[in-house]
Amino acid sequence: MCGKIDCYIDAFAKLRTDKNRNRWTEASTFRAPHKPLLLFSILDLVAQGRITRNFIEPAFELAETFAGYWQRIMPIGFAGNMAYPFFHMDSEPFWTLVPRPGVRPPAGRTVSSMKSIREHYLGAKLGKELFPLLFMEPLHEKLRGALTGTYFKC
Repeated sequence: MCGKIDCYIDAFAKLRTDKNRNRWTEASTFRAPHKPLLLFSILDLVAQGRITRNFIEPAFELAETFAGYWQRIMPIGFAGNMAYPFFHMDSEPFWTLVPRPGVRPPAGRTVSSMKSIREHYLGAKLGKELFPLLFMEPLHEKLRGALTGTYFKC
């Protein structure tokens, strides 16, 4: 992946998401909002100084921030689970899961609970070129804008 902000803006705007119009609402432009909401949560925690190194832990604070976004965006009755995007974000070019030493990640199946995420993974890392950009206010806002403009009806 290139080090230019435009490449990351493009990557944020082209996340692999479920596009089932029967499952997702207009609020999330008829796409699964999990990955964008996880990225919003990470951006928030970086801006608050709670994430300061390139290691994203599947911690309570991140899950709580994700849940807050989910509740604001999705209608009542839609259950949100941060385990899905945390695990499936590995299909994106800027996200790498970090397995626990001596623990083999589950091959060929989805990790669908935070308990399972924590059992199999220490966390995740963002692309080494992307992470420093999150601390630059104008670039941070451009990344947020790519998420908002692509995945949410404002």
